[in-house]
Amino acid sequence: MHDRLFETHGVEWGGVPKRDRAVMIEFAGYLGLDIAVFEKCLDDPGVAEAVRRQTNEAFAVGITSTPSFLINGRLLVGAHPFETFQQAIEMIRGEQ
Repeated sequence: MHDRLFETHGVEWGGVPKRDRAVMIEFAGYLGLDIAVFEKCLDDPGVAEAVRRQTNEAFAVGITSTPSFLINGRLLVGAHPFETFQQAIEMIRGEQ
């Protein structure tokens, strides 16, 4: 689902809540997800609150786009090869 969302953001959805909801449900059906369970999740205020909380936490540490990663408190933005992560981890290990 997340692959489909990233591929189509701004093209098929993004900015019109009622249309976006319908598109999400259509994607879920296309992917073979249980539509009733998916809609229940979409309508669950607890899920919406968890998403808001996590979004606020991300903004608080400087994350404003995806993909973004925090590695021991250091922000790494963008898609990077494995070696970039390996170097970041090794640098942190060397500082300890």
